[in-house]
Amino acid sequence: MAELILLMPLAASGISICTDKFLAGLTALVQALTLAFSLVLAWRVAQYGPLNYGWFYIDAVGALFLLTVAVVSCTAAIYSAGYVRSAHDGAPITGASLRRYYVQFNLFTFAMLLIPLLGNLGLVWIALELTTLTSVFLVGFEYTGRATEAAWKYLIISFVGAMLGLWGLVLLYYCTVHAPAAYQGLEWAHLYRLAGSLNPQTMKIVLLLCLIGYGTRAGLAPMHTWLPDAHGEAPSPVSALLSGAKTTVSFYVVLRFYFIAVRSLGATAQHLMLFFGLLSVLIAAAFILQQQDYKRMLAYSTVEHMGIAGLGAAFGTPLAIYGMLFHLFNHAVTKSNLFYAAGNVLLKYRTREILRVKGLLKSLPLTGVVFLVAVLAIAGLPPSGIFVSELTVLTAGFRTYPGAAVALLALLAVVFFGLVRSMYQMVFGPPGGDVPEMGISNWNNLAMALSLLLIILPGLIALPLLHPLLNAAAAVFAGR
Repeated sequence: MAELILLMPLAASGISICTDKFLAGLTALVQALTLAFSLVLAWRVAQYGPLNYGWFYIDAVGALFLLTVAVVSCTAAIYSAGYVRSAHDGAPITGASLRRYYVQFNLFTFAMLLIPLLGNLGLVWIALELTTLTSVFLVGFEYTGRATEAAWKYLIISFVGAMLGLWGLVLLYYCTVHAPAAYQGLEWAHLYRLAGSLNPQTMKIVLLLCLIGYGTRAGLAPMHTWLPDAHGEAPSPVSALLSGAKTTVSFYVVLRFYFIAVRSLGATAQHLMLFFGLLSVLIAAAFILQQQDYKRMLAYSTVEHMGIAGLGAAFGTPLAIYGMLFHLFNHAVTKSNLFYAAGNVLLKYRTREILRVKGLLKSLPLTGVVFLVAVLAIAGLPPSGIFVSELTVLTAGFRTYPGAAVALLALLAVVFFGLVRSMYQMVFGPPGGDVPEMGISNWNNLAMALSLLLIILPGLIALPLLHPLLNAAAAVFAGR
């Protein structure tokens, strides 16, 4: 099953090299099938426990993140089918540019799907670097000066993070070799079991290197600086993948290292994660308040939500871990939806400036409604899934670190004000006379509609597969 999940986007990428016919429909179909197989695999893990064969190790945590990446990849593929028809001032992408887009798109999704399927942390590091190499050209796909600059910035900062993460990995291996129960390997399941015997002084350095190194790709401050540029300049479906899937699966890698460190260091590890989480939310709140570019505003919102997830991990109780994992899923589907809506706005208004976009409800009624609902959801209003997951994290925080929970609540209020103020300016009022007449593809609207369901439903009902998987995943990290 895992092999099929990986082979399908690889095959689609290979086909994209050879022809530019039917690539949009083919990729959407491939990603839909990948999602279907991911659902089956996740159900299998939720029912019968981890799968471990060859290079693959899929426990409930891996299955949850696999499912999250597959959902976002599927909706991004659907949105891409509309994007390539009108990306260049209403003109379609064709020929070599179309082939290049879909080769890179499918390779990027392959690399992200690979990460939660692997059990060896060394292989996970390689797969994470592959996500950077396959996405950097997508960030600069439109070949403008700003897009090229954003791609280089993304590559350079990610390289620095990769080197720090690699040193953390090497030191972790050193710890395992010199542990009382010596183990020469990097299989996460084994490392997690013997984490209590690892040298705590060396593990402090390991955790710091991994939080900064892998946190770079996850969007945790202070190494988040690539994120607003890359998300702002990339094509909208790529922004959705970066924000909804890439940062999420990168945070998954952070969690794998972090919970090994918690077993070795206890409260010291929690305090370090607490610092990075609060710093991320604080920086995001400050920049959201002064942002004039709606795509960059959404990018800083991603930094905020990675910080919230970090705080959930730091609070450390089973309830907090459950809320943190639930929050990562909710953020992925909500933020990808927001980038789809932002893509429609960009196609219609030809600007990313908040002050130049008005009257969305009149000029693009469906997009306006979706954007309104999704902004309120990402800001934490009920009945969204994000409201439930944020409330869960805060409830756990008030029981363990009440000071941090109060600080988080205050920062969430600041972010709410900044997001809603910008949304109100864009959604309401008259559109103005200079808005070009341009329709939005049904593919774009379908991607938004599907994502919208996943924004609202988790806040209203317990989804059949999602919540058993969340319970099992939380139990893994809680050591039960």
